[in-house]
Amino acid sequence: MTDSEGKFKRLLDDAPVALTIINQDGTIEYFNGKHREILGYSPEDIPDLEHWWALAYPDPAERNRIAAAWPDIVQRVLKGEKLGNQERRLTCKDGTVKDVEIQITPAGDKIVVAFFDITERRKMEELLRRSKEDWEECFNTINEAITIHDQDFNIILANRAAEELLRIPVLNMTKQKCFQSYHGTDCPPTGCPSCAVLKTGKAIVSEMFEPHLGKHVEIKALPRLDKTGSLIGLIHVIRDITQRKQAEDALRDHQRFSLDLIDSSATATFVLDRTHTIMLWNKACEELTGCSAAEMIGTDNQWKPFYSQKRHTVADVIIDSDTARLPELYKSFSKSTLNPQGIRAEGWYASLGGKERYIIFEAAPIFDSKGTLIAAIETLQDITERKRVEDALSESEERYRMLFKSSPVGIFHFDNSLHITDLNARFAEIIGSEIETLRGLDMHTLKDRRVLPAMLEAINGKEGLFEGEYLTTTSSIQIWCTMHTTPMFNSRGEIIGGIAIVEDHTDKHKLEQQLRQSQKLEAIGQLAGGVAHDFNNILSAIVGYAHLTLLKLGKDDPLRLNLDHILQASDRATVLTQSLLAFSRKQVINRKPNDLNEILRRVEKFLLRLIREDIEITTTCAAGKLTVFADSGQIEQLMMNLVTNARDAMPRGGHIMIRTETIRLEEEYIESHGYVNAGSYALLSVSDTGEGMDAKTKERIFEPFFTTKAEGMGTGLGLSMVYGIVKQHDGYINVYSEPGKGTTFKIYLPLHRGAGGAELIKTEAALVKGGSETILLAEDDPSLRKLSGVILRNYGYSVIEAVDGEDAVSKYGENRDVVKLVILDGIMPKKNGKEACEEIRMINPAVKTLFTSGYAEDILSKEGLLEPGIHFLLKPLTPSDLLRKVRELLDS
Repeated sequence: MTDSEGKFKRLLDDAPVALTIINQDGTIEYFNGKHREILGYSPEDIPDLEHWWALAYPDPAERNRIAAAWPDIVQRVLKGEKLGNQERRLTCKDGTVKDVEIQITPAGDKIVVAFFDITERRKMEELLRRSKEDWEECFNTINEAITIHDQDFNIILANRAAEELLRIPVLNMTKQKCFQSYHGTDCPPTGCPSCAVLKTGKAIVSEMFEPHLGKHVEIKALPRLDKTGSLIGLIHVIRDITQRKQAEDALRDHQRFSLDLIDSSATATFVLDRTHTIMLWNKACEELTGCSAAEMIGTDNQWKPFYSQKRHTVADVIIDSDTARLPELYKSFSKSTLNPQGIRAEGWYASLGGKERYIIFEAAPIFDSKGTLIAAIETLQDITERKRVEDALSESEERYRMLFKSSPVGIFHFDNSLHITDLNARFAEIIGSEIETLRGLDMHTLKDRRVLPAMLEAINGKEGLFEGEYLTTTSSIQIWCTMHTTPMFNSRGEIIGGIAIVEDHTDKHKLEQQLRQSQKLEAIGQLAGGVAHDFNNILSAIVGYAHLTLLKLGKDDPLRLNLDHILQASDRATVLTQSLLAFSRKQVINRKPNDLNEILRRVEKFLLRLIREDIEITTTCAAGKLTVFADSGQIEQLMMNLVTNARDAMPRGGHIMIRTETIRLEEEYIESHGYVNAGSYALLSVSDTGEGMDAKTKERIFEPFFTTKAEGMGTGLGLSMVYGIVKQHDGYINVYSEPGKGTTFKIYLPLHRGAGGAELIKTEAALVKGGSETILLAEDDPSLRKLSGVILRNYGYSVIEAVDGEDAVSKYGENRDVVKLVILDGIMPKKNGKEACEEIRMINPAVKTLFTSGYAEDILSKEGLLEPGIHFLLKPLTPSDLLRKVRELLDS
């Protein structure tokens, strides 16, 4: 290399432009340091053009296009043709892409390519382009029309909104004066905002109607200044306010119309502003209250027509947003049904406009466009007559509803398609279902449709009737009922359905079926009661004379044993008498401490006579005594009824098990079973291996006359007597049974805490005291009268005997000064014991009286002999009982 070439290359290395020298064969002879700086390639990376193109143009299509054009470029440059600069995008060694401007010139037989980095310039150009586009887009998307003017009113720029407002294309608009485009005039009109801005240099906003455009516009004229602040033109921002103007006009018209409407409205209305001052008081309000608008508007006296002292109206509550005060202001108030932010109140006013009135007040807030409360409006409705009618109707409806709900007969309403629309609880009970299940029921779907003709009669305007046996909805149970139907009309007299009244006669029908059986039972009961009474008199004589004889014998006399046997037999006969009275359900309850085990042992032999040979009976008694405060005769009757029931449940034989035990019922058990008192109980269980019962049968087994036996095979009284006996003894009874698995009855009787055991017959004469008083003895049975007289006389008493009630009154009158005690049989001819006693006490109110009787409990109660404070002895009488009671009364 010559010195000149070396200097030349050093000069090229220091050049600020990237230079490359390329031979005609495509080899790269040289590229300077700026080339390496800009593109990053070393001479080793690009020995020739093919390597260069492969690196700088990674896109094959671009690369092939450049390579194909290169030979022609070389020939043209070498011929001296000047080529223009070319812009290309080159890929640098580090993968970045740069924009460059390429200049190709000849250098002898070589080609010199200069690269100028224009990447930053391109970025700035792109930013400027985008900024211009953004400005133009923003300028043209502004909804308000904008035009830019010079000082001579020429429009030099306008946006798309201006083009649409003025209906002139932008290219045509820029050839016009602004007053030509806006006002359609040849010179600025009077009051032109552009003139004012050019004169003062200050912004002006004005509104005007432009006939040229047929629009109301708001023109905001702004001064346009240069960088030095000098006025060089103006800018117009124009808004089409035609709709706003129309809305404002419509609003004014509406407000005027609203005020006229309110003032002429038939509804009394007033309006308060935020200071509680009356703004409006219409004519109807004047008529209702008697207060004129002239005296009310501008004041806060809205309370005066209604109250004697100043207080809030509903509108005042709205203004203050103080709904918490409503309860102290009004008895009846609620949210308005018309406005969710309003309030409704109502009530009677003794003198409003000179009359008693019932007023509904309804107030609501009035807000401005920003949602700020500016006023409250209140209306007053006089519904006095309607209220009176409504109150009367409400009372009538309430009476009907109470009658409907509590009626002892079933009532239901139905529509024209025979669907039940309403019903009472009694009808649901009769039909065997629930109210909600039956409401809406289509009567066509019932199993038994025999009631439909009566219902069809009703919807055809006639009265209908069904009477007979009917199948209930939820079971196969038949009921006997009567159903009367009548049409139901609406206010226009149209038939909308019917009303049915249903009476359940099932119990009456059953009672009629059981009448003969009941009459037989009643006759037997009356016979049993009469026999028991007469037998009591006989027993009284036997027991009395046996006791008298026993008192005369010495302790070692061998005849005492015979008399003891007679008395024991008499005791058993007494029990038999009580059983007869229990059968007739007329026995007098005689509760005393008894051992339940002893009662079971005593009745066990009798129970064996009740069952058949194919039935086995076993009894298991608890250890020790189970003392209960009970009537032993009734408990025996209870056991017999349960065993009889078990026997009938085992037609093919089986096993009956009777068991006694003690049990303690805890609070949890008491609560779950509905009992009353926790504590210790004697438990009597009677189980059988019979047919058992289903749940529905168990629910009714204690009902009188209910029986599952064939007609003539049972009375249906046995278990009801059991239930009654248990309840009379403060006990509980449970039944456990399933079909095919037998039945168990469990009776819980409270254990007696006192001394246990039955009372013993005390025959010792030392325990009985006599006396010398005179006693009037009235007894219609000669043998008992004679016996009682003997007993009393043997113990020193003087006895005056009377054969009936009248005789007793007569003899007391004759001997009133000496008689100290009157003994009266409860039931006697002519006058009973109570009647005789009342007449005797008219003679001497302080006379002491003792009643005796062997009659049944219902007769004694009817005669008033079981009332508190009456001294009474039940036959048969023992001498000891009679003598003790006589002495007790005489000494009291």
